[in-house]
Amino acid sequence: MSHASEYTAVLPEVPDTIRDRYVDYHDFDIEGYLQALEDRRPGLFDAMVRMIDILEGDSCIGEITIDVDEEDFLRPVTIWADSTFPTEEREAHLHRIHDMAVSTLGEYKPLVLVAVV
Repeated sequence: MSHASEYTAVLPEVPDTIRDRYVDYHDFDIEGYLQALEDRRPGLFDAMVRMIDILEGDSCIGEITIDVDEEDFLRPVTIWADSTFPTEEREAHLHRIHDMAVSTLGEYKPLVLVAVV
């Protein structure tokens, strides 16, 4: 008689740095979706936390939120950051943040969009 496998996948824990910033208007399990992404792409959470830390270190960045769209296969995760960049400096700051996002997110850039508003 064969027995069903008792193996239960243990998904990676979502860091508080990410969990505390969910945009929670969705009707699906955001945490489970993120855990599945990290399970398939180990290191994603570390890259996201590093990016959030970099954004938080900028005095012109305010609230940072995480939005997840399970139907967006190109970039299912968006890190939103509110900014107060002076108008005349905004473009330079956005280029700087883009460059930091590319280097910080590395191989995970196709999964995560960093949006500064």
